[in-house]
Amino acid sequence: MAPKSPTASIPASPGKFPTTTFILIRHGEKLTWPEGAPPGPQAKKLYEDNALLSAKGHERAFALVGYMLHRAEMTRWLRRRPLAAIVAQHPDDRPGGKGKSCRPYQTVAPLLAVLPSTTPCDGLTSRDATMMGVVQAVAPAGVASVSFYKNDLQEMISTLHAQADAYAGKTVLLCGAHQYLPVLARALGADPASVPSTWPGSRYDVTWVVDADLPGRFAQYPQRLLFSDGMTTIPLDAPHSS
Repeated sequence: MAPKSPTASIPASPGKFPTTTFILIRHGEKLTWPEGAPPGPQAKKLYEDNALLSAKGHERAFALVGYMLHRAEMTRWLRRRPLAAIVAQHPDDRPGGKGKSCRPYQTVAPLLAVLPSTTPCDGLTSRDATMMGVVQAVAPAGVASVSFYKNDLQEMISTLHAQADAYAGKTVLLCGAHQYLPVLARALGADPASVPSTWPGSRYDVTWVVDADLPGRFAQYPQRLLFSDGMTTIPLDAPHSS
């Protein structure tokens, strides 16, 4: 029997977060196949994922700092509801654990480094950033760094639901793998009819926002950060790709 998907029993949850804004991003780019060619069956057998960001992925991670602190389409949300937490998937080092990727945390690490922190951030420091007026405007009370394991996605969502009052009037940034972002958006309150059924494996350059005041409680933005980033968002009937 195939293992149960960690997203299989996660329902949509409209109305749970009437005054919380959620910003969802995928982790940055991973290593590509040789010459960018689609892999054949034999190539897939030989491919070893090192679970780390590629050079372009690191470039996106650092570009996201300016994007979150200065891009008007993001700061309009953060000045309205200050950033309170950054939630990122961490590698599961437990015996038999699934989801070894370090990419989601690597993607948000530069942003965590420049924000005042309310929790330890693996030695990252924000002592210079606290002097910046723009940082104080988007995260005046500091930002909590929250981790979860890929197989514990449902538990993470349940924890957010249980702590809904603590996030009232605030923004939460979530970073993870593309496979579960549509389920996550619906579980945080987006209208299922407004959310693409899948997030294409080739797209790293889109930001989703879940907010009760939006039509369908959902919006998409092309990030437009790096060369070759798309100018479009993800269609509702986007084809699935790994």
